[in-house]
Amino acid sequence: AVANGVDGAYALMLIDQYKKLESTSDVDGNEGTKPYKFRKSLLDDDSLSVEQKQMLERDILGENKADFSSELAFKASMMDGKAPERFKAYTNAGIPEETAMKIVEWKKGNNSGEKKVREYLKTLKLTDRQIEAVIGIN
Repeated sequence: AVANGVDGAYALMLIDQYKKLESTSDVDGNEGTKPYKFRKSLLDDDSLSVEQKQMLERDILGENKADFSSELAFKASMMDGKAPERFKAYTNAGIPEETAMKIVEWKKGNNSGEKKVREYLKTLKLTDRQIEAVIGIN
């Protein structure tokens, strides 16, 4: 941690904070796991760079799952299935994060054919190039 510019005492405090976390269920019955809560606390910590957050996640949790570059990128990285890679591919195709998240969330509940996907994408005011990129990604 210190090698990446994180104060050693601060890193120890974060480790202690993680150990004290408890898994809970929210009102929808979704589990609030310790790793998720820790990652969310890293995301919300403005004193750390994205690289420092990734390093702490790796060092404390033993894996790099979260995308700390933005709130929506983080949300997508915590989703199951193909959602994280789809979100990243959509944004790489020039689709704004807010729109990319709408597509990811819509795709979770819709295994529709290409025609229905195209109709939905047109409601989002995507360019033809962006629509073709989304179709190609799925």
